[in-house]
Amino acid sequence: MKLVYLAILDDLDAYIGVLKKIKSQTQGLKNNGVVINTYIFYSKGSLGGSNDNLIYKYVEKSAKRVPFTGVILEYLHKRKIFKAINNLIREIDFDIIYFRYPFSDYHSYKFVKKNKGKVIFEHNTKELEELNLTLKPSLAKIFKLRENFFATLTFRELGGTVGCSIDFVNHQQDKVNYKLKNTVAISNGINVQATLVRSVPPFNGKDINVLFAANISNWHGFDRLLNGFKQYDGEANYTFYLLGDKNLFEKEISKFNISENKINALHLEGFIKGSLINEYFDKCHIAIGSLGLHRLGIINGVPLKHREYIARGIPFVYSGNDQDLPTGNKIESFLMNITADENFVNFYKMDEFVKRIYCVPEHNLKLHKFAIENIDWDIKMQQLKLFIEKVCHY
Repeated sequence: MKLVYLAILDDLDAYIGVLKKIKSQTQGLKNNGVVINTYIFYSKGSLGGSNDNLIYKYVEKSAKRVPFTGVILEYLHKRKIFKAINNLIREIDFDIIYFRYPFSDYHSYKFVKKNKGKVIFEHNTKELEELNLTLKPSLAKIFKLRENFFATLTFRELGGTVGCSIDFVNHQQDKVNYKLKNTVAISNGINVQATLVRSVPPFNGKDINVLFAANISNWHGFDRLLNGFKQYDGEANYTFYLLGDKNLFEKEISKFNISENKINALHLEGFIKGSLINEYFDKCHIAIGSLGLHRLGIINGVPLKHREYIARGIPFVYSGNDQDLPTGNKIESFLMNITADENFVNFYKMDEFVKRIYCVPEHNLKLHKFAIENIDWDIKMQQLKLFIEKVCHY
């Protein structure tokens, strides 16, 4: 089987986690006997001397110079990207195209129609909900109308639909008035072999280091963490290592009237790449997972960061349901699950959580073992291979 994997990532720096996922998926499919070439189309960001299994294609994006031209420029840029994709597809031999969903519009519709039955879309969110959260209401209305109109046309021509959660599959079905063919939910995984298990830091019962890594968006629920910390008046000394865009973190923190001593506990580290991130896992006692997926209407989440935390062997706090972590799972005692609502994080309960964990020796190895047995990408990509074979009638 010959597969072409396509992904459009506007900014490589902002999508470090997504890139890691795509690399691992690519290797997982290769390990399962699939002949695959993966192409990333991007407009900005640093490759950083990337030596990996992906092929990068740069597409220049015009700067917004005139007010109210954003939609037009977005259309023109998408046209350039799909022109590059079409040129690529004409030159290579393939059985199926696996495409990280680019949102539906005229360009994606024409591409899928031209390759009828040979394109599988992978969905990683509920797109209409995400548009509501990320765009101004007037602009969101335009893009939602476009999404619904072209999705109805495009999805008829697909070979299949993959959702990283059953919620995402159902969201696609809700967009159209006909039954989608060939659908499957395959949750996110992690390349366990390539993931370094952290060294458990010493714990003196009082000083607690917390890792928060995200390209800040509403569904990360950073505000729930800040509000909880703002109200906390306990005995533990919390230090937070915030990995991601410093400007976004500063903007979010500025919305809260936080005392100076608590501001000093928030360490803005910026984007951390490669092996440099290992020291943060080694110094932090716990990490923070996704706390706001309910804002996207997601019931069964599958965040990539949760999988990395498990494979790294770091306990973490998260809200709602995770598709791979049902009630009664083997690592439940190393996870702090809070309600999927707008309540603040209860730091007094977090105190108890940390103290309880650090009474368990080698909890990092127990978490890592769970990752090997349940969420490795090779396991997930074997499921995907079987689905693709069904679509291709192998």
